[in-house]
Amino acid sequence: MVVEDTQIIVDLAVSDAKLLYSNLKFVRKLLVTYELFGLQSGDRGNILTIFGIHLYIQLKDYIMKKLVLVFIAGLFAFGAFSQNIQLHYDMGKTRKMFTSTVEMFKPDKTGNTFFFIDFDYGGNDVTNGPSLAYFEIARCFKLGKSPFSWHVEYNGGLFQNHVDGTVNPRQYVSHPINNAWLTGIDYSWNAKDFSKGFSLKALYKNIANTDDSKPNNFQLTAVWYLDFAKGKLRFDGFADFWREGHTVSNDGFNHNFQSKKFVFLTEPQLWYNCTTKFAVGSEIEMSTNFGGHVGFMINPTVAAKYTF
Repeated sequence: MVVEDTQIIVDLAVSDAKLLYSNLKFVRKLLVTYELFGLQSGDRGNILTIFGIHLYIQLKDYIMKKLVLVFIAGLFAFGAFSQNIQLHYDMGKTRKMFTSTVEMFKPDKTGNTFFFIDFDYGGNDVTNGPSLAYFEIARCFKLGKSPFSWHVEYNGGLFQNHVDGTVNPRQYVSHPINNAWLTGIDYSWNAKDFSKGFSLKALYKNIANTDDSKPNNFQLTAVWYLDFAKGKLRFDGFADFWREGHTVSNDGFNHNFQSKKFVFLTEPQLWYNCTTKFAVGSEIEMSTNFGGHVGFMINPTVAAKYTF
């Protein structure tokens, strides 16, 4: 989505050179005509008039082309920065809650930056505020002109739930989502028109306070996007598979506790672009041993998105 500044400068320089060469050729033709027909000094005014008209047409065309190039560069500059806010209603069997997401992606000359912030509302019987807050931020640094980048990332957050059997119905307890630091290699590909693309990442993941006291882990990530139906539809999402010693339960951690070492999570999204700013769609969260739940789960949402 990024048009390099150097390419714009080259395009403008080529236009300048073409314009100069064209006018030099035209002046040369006028001088040859002047010499062949032995035109008198009084005819010089006519020659200058002809040259003036030619130069006006050339400059008008040149300025229009230059303005178009600048306009296109501006469009890509604005398009490169993408920030949106999403609101999802989770229709999962044990969910029935809202989630808001603020998301930002910004490429630049040395790589790109991405972050998102999630808040859940109404989960875990929490009614006085968000039941979950989660944050991810990642930075990719280009490795020369290759499709590879060096990736660094931080994940973390917290959630709370209602405490059963207490006198105070509004008593809650908070739990951290363990800090995680990731680094590794990213491979990215984008179509020339940026209508589709993907990234593959192989990452080292250091997770604090794992249940098995093993902070050194790994994560494999895939990210993709695809625009189709003349830009009216977008299919995008991610898939993560990582190692993390953790505990899950199939009865809300009342009696059943199981230790697991691996987690899988994917969240494909399908959006219909009502306008260039507003879209409606759905996300389907599919996971295995994620969020304290045993085994495979599917949690679909209905959603709206506004892009700034």
